Amino acid sequence: PLKSLTPELLIQLKERSEKFLFEIISTNRKSKFCQTADELSIFRHAVKTFHEDEQECLRNFRKLVPLTSYDTYEPFLARFFNEPCQESEVIDLFAPGFPAFLAVSSGTSGKAPK
Repeated sequence: PLKSLTPELLIQLKERSEKFLFEIISTNRKSKFCQTADELSIFRHAVKTFHEDEQECLRNFRKLVPLTSYDTYEPFLARFFNEPCQESEVIDLFAPGFPAFLAVSSGTSGKAPK
């Protein structure tokens, strides 16, 4: 934890971070990725009756959603490179609408881009 913040600012920071995470989850929970990725199946079941209970949602998210790697996203990203790329396959894929851009990075030095 940051020791340079006052206790009041630390509480505000935590509250804002929690609210922001909840907004991200709430906004993206209807994406194709969230609805179909195997890694999120237990979380989907836990929030099936999503009633905007912020704290319960965040507890479930932290408890049930594993850390993921590129391999989790690769089948979804591959849809952008299908020829022809079908709009219906990529809209709402990771978030509502279309992505503003796709970043390319190897994630490590010296390896091929992903």
